[in-house]
Amino acid sequence: MQPVKRLQSQGWAVVFPPQRQKDTRTVSELVNTIQAWALKDDNVKAFLPSLNKVKPEHYGVVADTIELAHDTNALSASYIKKPISGEVLGKLLGKYSESSHSNPNLFGLIEEVINNTDNTTSRCFLHNLLEHDAFSHPEYFENAELVKPLVKTFAKDTLTGFPDPYYKNQQMFNKLIEYVSVPEADPEKIKILDKVTEQISALPSETKGIDVADFVQNKVPVSKIEDNLKTMHETSAMFARNGKVFDAVKYLLNNSNLY
Repeated sequence: MQPVKRLQSQGWAVVFPPQRQKDTRTVSELVNTIQAWALKDDNVKAFLPSLNKVKPEHYGVVADTIELAHDTNALSASYIKKPISGEVLGKLLGKYSESSHSNPNLFGLIEEVINNTDNTTSRCFLHNLLEHDAFSHPEYFENAELVKPLVKTFAKDTLTGFPDPYYKNQQMFNKLIEYVSVPEADPEKIKILDKVTEQISALPSETKGIDVADFVQNKVPVSKIEDNLKTMHETSAMFARNGKVFDAVKYLLNNSNLY
C-alpha cells in the first residue's frame, strides 16, 4: 500500500510560491494514505490510534504534514526537515488530535498556507505554530476566514525571487500571518487590507510601504481610513513633486493637515 501524494518535491528550483490544486482525496483515500505512511514512519504509527480524534475534514492537513516531513528534496535538511520530521512530526500530529475540535479554524489556515506556498515555507509555518503553541490558542484564529484570502498576497509579497539561505522570507511571511491573527487585529481592517495594499502599490515610488501590524492593530475607525483613501493618491503625488517620501499608512491613520 502506497500513500496518495499531492505535493511536489521541491528544492532550490522553486522561485515563486506555487498555487496547488485543492485536495480532492476522499476520506477513505486519506485514511489509507495515513495508514500507508504509518508503515514507513513510527511517529505516524504511534499517532494512528488517535486519528479518530481528528475531524475527517482535517485528514488532508494530516496527510500533507506527513508528506512534507518526508520530502527529502529539502532546501536545508538540517533546518527544514528538523521542524516536522522525526520526534517533532509526532508532536505536531499529537497537537492535531488535541485541537481538531477545539481550534478548527487553524486547520483551514494551515491548508491555505500549504496550497499557496512552497514546501519550505509550509514547513517553516508549521514549525512556527508548534514553537508558539498556537494549537492551544483558538482566540488567535477567530478571524481565520478573513486571514485566508491574505495568504496568497503575503506569499506574493515575501516569497518571490531566489530562496534566502537564512529563511528571512519565510520568517517575514510568518510574521505577517501573525500580525493579522492576533486578537488585537481589527477584523474590519483585515477585510480592507488587500484593497489598501493594492492602492498603495500604485502610488509613486517615493512611497513608504505598508506596515501591516500598525495598520490592522490601530484603533482608528475604518470609516476614517476609507475617507483618507479618497485623497491619498493626490497627496502622494504632491509629495513626489516635492521630492519627499510619502508614508501612506501614517496618512491613512491620521491625515490631520498631512499628518
